[in-house]
Order: sequence, then C-alpha cells, then structure tokens
Amino acid sequence: MGESVSETVSIPSLTQPGGITQFTGTILRPANQTAFPGPRPVVLLQHGLGGNQCAQWWTAQDVAGHGYIALVWTAPTGANEIEAFLNAVDAMRSALAFVRTPSNPYLASSDNERIALAGHSLGSIVAGWVQSFDEPGVRALIALDTLRRWVNGDPGGAVFECASAKALEMTPRVPALGFAKDEPCNARPDVAPPDLKLAGFEHWRAAGVPAVELVMAGYNHLDFATPGSESKHRDLAYYIEAWLDRWLHDDPAATDRLLAGEVLGRPAESLLSTRFLSAAYLPPELETTDLRAFLGDRIAPVTVKGKGPKRKVTRSRARRGLRFRFSSEDPSASFECRLDKGEWKPCASPKRVRRAKLGRHTLRVRAGDARGNVEAKPVHWRWKVVG
Repeated sequence: MGESVSETVSIPSLTQPGGITQFTGTILRPANQTAFPGPRPVVLLQHGLGGNQCAQWWTAQDVAGHGYIALVWTAPTGANEIEAFLNAVDAMRSALAFVRTPSNPYLASSDNERIALAGHSLGSIVAGWVQSFDEPGVRALIALDTLRRWVNGDPGGAVFECASAKALEMTPRVPALGFAKDEPCNARPDVAPPDLKLAGFEHWRAAGVPAVELVMAGYNHLDFATPGSESKHRDLAYYIEAWLDRWLHDDPAATDRLLAGEVLGRPAESLLSTRFLSAAYLPPELETTDLRAFLGDRIAPVTVKGKGPKRKVTRSRARRGLRFRFSSEDPSASFECRLDKGEWKPCASPKRVRRAKLGRHTLRVRAGDARGNVEAKPVHWRWKVVG
C-alpha cells in the first residue's frame, strides 16, 4: 500500500439534510513527499449503506501511499434508503467543497483540478450521480459494485436497487472504471444474462466517454470493502492505481497496464468472471464487450499481402516512390514496416517507399494488436533498382 500519514477532519455540510451540520472524516497524504512532490491529485471515497469511513479505509491507504490525497468520511444512514442517499450525496459534494478550503490540513499538497470520485455500493451510486453535476476538477470515477446507468432500477445493481423502477439516469461526464461482483443482484437472483453488468458501461460508451467494467471472478459484494481479503484488494488496487494514473496524471502508458495480459503474476483473464461479461471502451486502443476473451487472446493478426512493385524497377521510377498494399482480416490490427536493415516503424497501407539506391531492397510488414501479439512471420517484398 505504500506509506501515508493522516489527520481527522470535520467536513461542514453544504445543505444540512435532516439537520446534519458536519461529517466526520479522515484525510490522508503520501508520507514520502520527496517521492511524491508538489500538489497531488485528490480521491474522494464514499462508503455504502449502513457503513462508515472504515469500509474504504484500505482504498484510501493504498491511493495515498501511491501519491494521491485521499479523503474518507462517514455519512449517517438516516431513517430510510432515500435519506441515506441524500445524506451521502451531500457528504460527497461537501467533501468536494472542503478540500478547496483552508480547513483542509493538506491544502498545499492538494491538486483540486485533478479529482476522482469513488465509492462502494451506495457510494458507487453517489459517485456516479455527483459526477453528473459537472463539478469543477472532477476527472475520473471509480464505482465499486457497480457502474450504473440509473440510481434506482439499474439491472446490474448489487443488492435491492435492481428491483426498483428505473429512476434518476446518470449523465456520463468523466471516464469511469466499474468493478462488479460475480453474482446477480440479491433481489433478482434468477436474472443473470451475460451482459447483466453492462448497462452503465453501455451508457458511458454511447456518450463517447471512456469506460471499463470489470466483473471480478469469485467476488461478492463485501469483497470491495474492508471484509475483502488482502489478495482481492491487491487485484483491485492494481486497476485503481492504473485508472487514476491514466486520467488524473494524463499518462497514456497506464492504458497498457489496464490491458496487460498478466496482472500480479497471473493471466489477466483469470481475474474476470466467466459468467458475466466485462467490457472496455478506451478509444482508440480498444472497444470490446468481451474483455476476458480479448485479454486471453494469444494469437497475433495476420498480414494479407497486396500489390507491390515489379521485381526490377528503374532508378527514376524508384525516386517517384513505390507503393505497397497490405491488410488484415482483423479490423483492429495495426502494422509495422521495416525497410532493408532499418528499424521497425508504425506504418499503414499503402506504404510508399522512395529508395533509389542501386541494388536489392526488401520491405517487411508485420501485424500486431492492442494485446501485444505480433506476427511472427512478416510478409515481404523484394525488388532490385537498376540503372
């Protein structure tokens, strides 16, 4: 988890639902400020129904130990689920306001232009709802069981909310990472189509906003909170850290970690459910509603060789440029070309080559995919430039 330090804080309520004037919370920062200098991005964490800030303490410690400011708090449940929702929404919006004020003991270390909202269960609903408000500085969302389209009535809901009438549709505004349990909704155990968990994902994709939904193999609803095992929390932390690095640090290389074929020494596909589909919409790298199959793919695409020059070309013809055409039956394939003894470089069809030096030349083309699979036997053209 890395090392962090923390302080207890009181978060003033913005709207004081049910007479609540403040929320008790804890804010954490990296202990090693040499390794993590300057203002750090902020992650706000909301617990689930009936819980408290301890439920996501493991998450707060992990992100703080890896270079982020983390804030957790306790939102009172209230007399019913509606009051609990209103309290939690107020708590998260109040936390957004709090981190910008001098009451934040780590204000100098907080980059409030780079914020992620996260939560478990009710907290995941609240995080998705609050990002709909287009709050300043909010750049990413993490939903722990599960990314939803609706506050109520979402078919992928975890406990009882799936059985309600659809109400309060989210507005996708920021890239969203959803985790889901490997079980149907508690209230509808007989409803378990493969795409059960994808309503929120499809809603984000339709809006053109990047999203990933990971249905974690063997996980139940509480595995995402404190009761979960250390090994399960490590798997979650791997993806959480990569998501935060991608969208709060604008690090494109973090996408490679999200799509890696191996995670913490195990095949990535083994972490995902075989019962329910996981999905990823990360343009332009990937768009799939069967992420497990994608991650398990070990077969490289194949280049189909098209037209090229004659075996002998004149020097004047070579100066004008020779065209080489190629394709692949895999629409997601990308290509690299290598001319003579040069380096492999990205290329596209038709490839135009100007090489007027007399003698023999060779162009090789190989296909690859986003999984890192590369064609073992490139296609090639050979020709000779004559005077």
